[in-house]
Amino acid sequence: MTVSAHNPGLPPIIELNSVIKEFGSYRAVDELSFTVAKGEIVALLGRTGAGKTTVLNLVMGTLAPDSGRVKVAGFDPFRQFSALKGKLAVSFQTDRLLPWRTAVENAELGLLIQGKPKDQARTIASEWLARVNLAGAQNKYTHELSGGMRQRVSLARALAVDPELVLLDESFSQLDHVTSRELRQDFCAVAREYGKTCLLVTHRLDDAIEMADRVIVLGPGGHVKLELSLREVATDETVAERMRSQIAAALGEDNSQAGTKRTGGMTMSTITRRSMMITGAAALGALAAPSVLRAQEAAPIRAATASPGLTVMFYDYIRDNGLDKKNGLELAAPILNSSIGTLYNDFVAGTFDMVIGSWDPFLTRYRAGVPCRLLCSLMTADMIGVVATAGGPQRVAELEGKMIVAPQQSGVYRMTRALISEFEGMDIEKVARVQNADNPAQGVTLVIADRADAAVAWEPMISQGIERRSDLGIIFNVGEAFRKHTSQSLPYFCITVRKELLDRSPDMAKRLNAMFAECVKGIDADFDALAEKYASRTMLETKVLKVAKSAGRLRFDYNAASDPDFQKTVTSASEILVRQGILAKPADSGFFAG
Repeated sequence: MTVSAHNPGLPPIIELNSVIKEFGSYRAVDELSFTVAKGEIVALLGRTGAGKTTVLNLVMGTLAPDSGRVKVAGFDPFRQFSALKGKLAVSFQTDRLLPWRTAVENAELGLLIQGKPKDQARTIASEWLARVNLAGAQNKYTHELSGGMRQRVSLARALAVDPELVLLDESFSQLDHVTSRELRQDFCAVAREYGKTCLLVTHRLDDAIEMADRVIVLGPGGHVKLELSLREVATDETVAERMRSQIAAALGEDNSQAGTKRTGGMTMSTITRRSMMITGAAALGALAAPSVLRAQEAAPIRAATASPGLTVMFYDYIRDNGLDKKNGLELAAPILNSSIGTLYNDFVAGTFDMVIGSWDPFLTRYRAGVPCRLLCSLMTADMIGVVATAGGPQRVAELEGKMIVAPQQSGVYRMTRALISEFEGMDIEKVARVQNADNPAQGVTLVIADRADAAVAWEPMISQGIERRSDLGIIFNVGEAFRKHTSQSLPYFCITVRKELLDRSPDMAKRLNAMFAECVKGIDADFDALAEKYASRTMLETKVLKVAKSAGRLRFDYNAASDPDFQKTVTSASEILVRQGILAKPADSGFFAG
């Protein structure tokens, strides 16, 4: 049994022993070993390409090591993930709060997922908000909170479940210097008072120096380059400055050597892990040796989606049920992004191979020259609608002169506006006042509070709003309207892939489609149970999802993009968007994966 030096006699909370993790020919973690003791705060430092994120995913159980051993609280986090329920909490770089919930409702979410009674969960969440100095803000919605306040809610949510281990993924890096320092100090005080074990993943020296008992600096390829105890830092400024210099020197060396990659006996300097991800298959294609091509085809598929949200369930279901392996593929742990804009931009840059989202934004990017193809549909547009209360407009014609709140930059809004104009003969931006919202939940909240007449939203925000106010109803459903006028089901969530992925093998599209066809069928057949199972990943209330599904607004509908009828539907919808000035050109045959 490995014993941590920080707390002799007790087994460590985290233990990595000779861990290796590779992505294709790239070795992200190389023979890595370290431990984190109970009650210890350890900072994992390193520059881009040092393997910090990979180590975090290994500890969270979203990745399995290729060799070596990972243990968290005595369990294998990948194979025994369910055993860690309630023992592990994560606070990410972005707060990942649900915009349709108040601060206290966000803070209690983990407790509700664990099955705590509502009253008990509310009491615990309120106590934790007070501990992170947010006692007076518990009933505020996320758009009413500053960045620092939102991050405090995220930390309260992580701590409220009383975890044995808290993972901090760049949790303070998005804040200004003053706010970041205040939050670091407050978090440390709480963590030490309650004896929490923490692993802080960061690239910032200040985070490590001010928070950690011990610093581990990773070098290129994910090996320990420097390890220092910081216990003397708090009482001796000379020691603190010396250690800061040592850590900075180690990071500086990493900077000059970042991204060294070995393929056999070859070393290629100046190639970082990110640049390898961006160049992807194109870079490998320049090395036309058969062994490289085989490695290219076998490389894990990098998938991404927005978070929080339902779509991560598709990827998790595939991995949990081995549907990728069944079709001769390997789906890597999905990349979750809280920013839709960043998600789309990273896909354009080639950071990942596959993404879930509405098809029309990717048609725009395809027309702009991005090498992407629509692979298949997952869900219909029945989840999109315009909502209003009983005292507001009851049909589209009554929107004239009213205030409508909508996220105007979203594809959902553009589609809704185009179909209302096409089918109802009314441009809502000309006859009504449209107020922009940061997200659909904000619009629903304003309607419920009688501060707006209607809102454009989608599930689960619609069902969440109906639960809060029973007279909230849908006066225009995008999926229903399209079906009524065209006799076709309009796809919404779809899989779009990079052409480089399809080019890995002649039957790649066929295998990917087989994988997603079985995935959609399985989720649709057992949705209620799966909504419960993946609640901690989707970060959505199971009850609300079940309501949306039973009401017919969450419709799972798989169609391969190679199907002529599916192509006809998407092309027809894109022609409407062209007529309404949303798109420059409709879809053509090249947009659909064969």
